[in-house]
Amino acid sequence: MIFGYILLIIYILICFISFSKTKLSIDLSKKLYLGLGIMLVLIITFRPSYMPDYEGYASKYYSPSLLIREVEPAYYLIVTISRFLFGNHLLMFFIYGVIAVCITMLSINKQEKVLGTICLPIIVWLSYMFIYQDMIQIRQAVASALFLFSLQYIQNKDYKRYFLINTLGVLFHYTALITFPIYLLSTTKQYKVFYISLIPISYLIYYSGLGIVNFLAYIDIDFVRDAYMHKATSLINTGDVALINKRQIIQITLCLLMWLNSNKIVAHTPEALIWLKIYTIAISIFIVLFDIPDFASRLTVILMIVEIFCLPVAFMSMKRK
Repeated sequence: MIFGYILLIIYILICFISFSKTKLSIDLSKKLYLGLGIMLVLIITFRPSYMPDYEGYASKYYSPSLLIREVEPAYYLIVTISRFLFGNHLLMFFIYGVIAVCITMLSINKQEKVLGTICLPIIVWLSYMFIYQDMIQIRQAVASALFLFSLQYIQNKDYKRYFLINTLGVLFHYTALITFPIYLLSTTKQYKVFYISLIPISYLIYYSGLGIVNFLAYIDIDFVRDAYMHKATSLINTGDVALINKRQIIQITLCLLMWLNSNKIVAHTPEALIWLKIYTIAISIFIVLFDIPDFASRLTVILMIVEIFCLPVAFMSMKRK
């Protein structure tokens, strides 16, 4: 409970700073930014044991048999280092927290000139992504952070750095493979009609009963088939996963509103076009692949990190005439 109160206080303070007319000095801003990062890492490290995935990570950490073929290479390396240095799973959480938080905050800082603010992206991040990823899905949080950092290289068409960074992401979580084809998206042409149509088309595909995700069962690779069977059977009766939920309705509404206003948004912030395209694709993937809810969610979440950039840009555009 105390962690919830701490996050709430941090959230309120950032909101106050963001909407206050008082300008902070550069030196004070840097100190507050550093302090925020340290606080978030500590929250990740000492998160409550009743949170989802906590027991799974802790039990696997103390398991005598940790085989690299069963987990991502980065997880194997971090656990090995943690066992050698400290012998406690808290160091593992700390290492993941430092990597994910540092990369995310560095990404936000690098886009400050483009976004015109760092407070609004942090507000979006802390509103739910930080809890859902950094505090729960700690491996995927690093992959998402790396993807967020790599977005600048799509704009610059620096494919070497983009693929290098996201290859590192794959080492932390295999779902980062979904980021590779994202590089091919155009950064100049909107294709507005296509992207506005993409979400309703995704619903049509899903409700048509095609079961696109079932093709995984025919891939003759052991870990792919095993993953498919595990996801398909373990989550079939999950009650808190729904194709249509409140958060998704809000995201779809915001997405469509941004596309309707995309000319104004892109005219002021050209980088926003690629963010909006990824945002739309992320929503559509969740719908099309919902036959396996967890699989759909995992692929969606790693791309949905762009919401940290999309929503502030949309908000700032509304303030402009």
